[in-house]
Amino acid sequence: ANKWKERAEEKKYAEDLLKDAENGDKIAMYNLGARYSNGKQGLKKDSKEAYKWFKKANDAGCVNGTAMEGECLLEGYGVEKDKDTGLLYLGMAEGQGSDYAAYFIGRYFSREGQGLNKKMLARKMLEKVLSGNYTHKHLNAVGKEEAKALLDRLQSSD
Repeated sequence: ANKWKERAEEKKYAEDLLKDAENGDKIAMYNLGARYSNGKQGLKKDSKEAYKWFKKANDAGCVNGTAMEGECLLEGYGVEKDKDTGLLYLGMAEGQGSDYAAYFIGRYFSREGQGLNKKMLARKMLEKVLSGNYTHKHLNAVGKEEAKALLDRLQSSD
């Protein structure tokens, strides 16, 4: 009985979230994209739907939506890969205070084969992430641990 009640509550939550998003709530748009991305809370995992809602959130002025649209474009998640536009959106979101965008920029530029200037940029972004001085904090604990590990790796390769 508890499983049935839980599923009914998740379905109601998803319906309410969709209604709010369709009525122009930019946070609901972002949350809907996140639920489609993770396949949680009453929604099946669907990268194309996730991207669609992250884009709508970005278009509506949601900083977290800007970061997530940038990640989707950079990685080709639910949309054709477009690294330049993805990095542009991530940079815009980081400039507006998104710790997640800074983490993703740092992660991207810390990859093997990047030149010294890009590794320095990666270090700068990851140091900023770990400082906690962002106004839009949507990077989870796992992301913060990954940021620390990447930064440690970059510093030990100097």
